[in-house]
Amino acid sequence: MSLSSMDAVHPDQTKKLSLSSWLPMLLFCISAGLLATLWGYNYSSGNAEEQLPFIFRALDPSFLNNDFFTNTYSLYGPRTFFSEFIAFFARMIPLAAALFLLTLTANIAIAIISAQLSKYFFPHSRFSMYLAAAGVLTLKTFWLGYSNIIYRNFVEPEHLALPLILLGFFLILNRSYIPAALSFGVASLFHALLGLELGWILFGVVALDL
Repeated sequence: MSLSSMDAVHPDQTKKLSLSSWLPMLLFCISAGLLATLWGYNYSSGNAEEQLPFIFRALDPSFLNNDFFTNTYSLYGPRTFFSEFIAFFARMIPLAAALFLLTLTANIAIAIISAQLSKYFFPHSRFSMYLAAAGVLTLKTFWLGYSNIIYRNFVEPEHLALPLILLGFFLILNRSYIPAALSFGVASLFHALLGLELGWILFGVVALDL
């Protein structure tokens, strides 16, 4: 085989090698996300209880017309975008299924992005990627004014914001500042405090490093 023909085949071989190396990692993240979601899954306890009236109001404008708490939905607030986002899917599939699938999707995304972050810091260790994906979905981290658990077994605003925040952090590490700002901006729609706060903190660190 000539050198030129080898060069022509090389991109396809590289693509196959890349796919074969990432497929086990992807399947692992999906399995870890599914296990973390199913372990103690619920959609009507804890903070999730506070979200349901607003979701039902988004689905049905006449839901609990005389309830003071539910009527605050008419005032644009932190829960408005989250409730409309959930309601968008709940109009196509049952609400319980929408909540479960969004919880699962967020957990899988958290595992995948955590693996990418581990690859950035430890580029020659595939084990660190698996460890990061598994650890982030099994370990409770710390308490700082609230339970800052990375993963959830029920969906709530900060749960949908966290994958976007982690993605923004990863993009900042790769010096993709505009996509990172967009990621934090979308995260702030789900949870204004987390999205804006962590975005400003991380961009502040970047500014100090310039």
